[in-house]
Amino acid sequence: MSALKNNSCVRDNVQRNSFYPGKGIPKKPKSLWRFEASGRIIRSPVAAGGTVFMACDDNMLYAIDTVTGKEKWTFKSTDHIYSMPAYDNGRIFFCGRDSFTYSLDTATGEVLWKFETESSSDCSTAVLNDVVYFGTGDGFYALDAKSGKPIWINNYACDLEMSPALGNGMIYAGSNAGIICALDIKSGKIKWKYPEGENTYIEMNEMADALALSGDILCFTIKYNTYCAVNANTGKEIWTFEVEGGSWTHTLMAPAIADGKVIVHNCEKHPVWYGVDLKTGEEIWKFRGQNYRNESVEGTPCIAEGLIYIGTSEGFYALDLQTGKLRWKYCLWSNESISGNPAIEDGIIFFYSWKYSCLQAVKYQKSWLARLFG
Repeated sequence: MSALKNNSCVRDNVQRNSFYPGKGIPKKPKSLWRFEASGRIIRSPVAAGGTVFMACDDNMLYAIDTVTGKEKWTFKSTDHIYSMPAYDNGRIFFCGRDSFTYSLDTATGEVLWKFETESSSDCSTAVLNDVVYFGTGDGFYALDAKSGKPIWINNYACDLEMSPALGNGMIYAGSNAGIICALDIKSGKIKWKYPEGENTYIEMNEMADALALSGDILCFTIKYNTYCAVNANTGKEIWTFEVEGGSWTHTLMAPAIADGKVIVHNCEKHPVWYGVDLKTGEEIWKFRGQNYRNESVEGTPCIAEGLIYIGTSEGFYALDLQTGKLRWKYCLWSNESISGNPAIEDGIIFFYSWKYSCLQAVKYQKSWLARLFG
């Protein structure tokens, strides 16, 4: 077995680019296990350290063994948990609708500390160098990961509740008001915002958890049918890319980035995925969904070992990162649908179906003949 991750969060890393550095799934997988939750699963799973974490609408956070699918422990909050946890060296961190941010021991589920803010938050935390970062309606926070004590608070950076991305000595965060901000990671001071100018904002009905960072390029959605890349140090626009179709009733998902390619899609019925050059915004390849039953997409793909893993209402596509060619497809049971962003650890894909409140794991498993003859 390969080494398990010591740090993870939604879309795997603090850059939020959905690139998983460990084992992928080279061939069509088989079902490993299914876990039926007591409530409806409401956010994407996060997998690290041999455990997959998920939140349900019954105010429960579950810790599930990645290999067996058995429940390790549960945590009961007094209100909903829409924040997806960040994992760091045996601890998880998340925000709750009860206006507390929590740190739990991942072995036992014991509360290590909790910190109260003036307003609740759905922000998915990010952890770097023993500091926890998150936004709420009343400001942006940096807490000591060991004690939960504030390092700094910026009360002027309000409503930046989208999952922050970290890099280049900055924090990148967005809001439903249509603004992207870059904050200095040491002081919390705002360095730049996009779009520039007073009373300017991104023209879309709602921003998704839309940021993804690779080096000094930050990618995100700016309209219901358009992705954008800016210089992460200055906020200056580099390129925009318009996808096919799009409407105000569909919010684009965050891009995924690996090996100089940005993976985007149109989040529509009859979905289309694109491989776009990170530096220029030029289209490299395009893949059109097979659309057996008016296929739809509700999450960002993930990338591992040269393959892109895409969850849809039909199941999984695995595409070659370089060419966009289909490598394998995994079909779901009738009437199931993959919701949110899948996660990967040690060659296992984790995903959920909100229709059946079911967390599932699939893995490529060699036949007994292949195991026998190597």
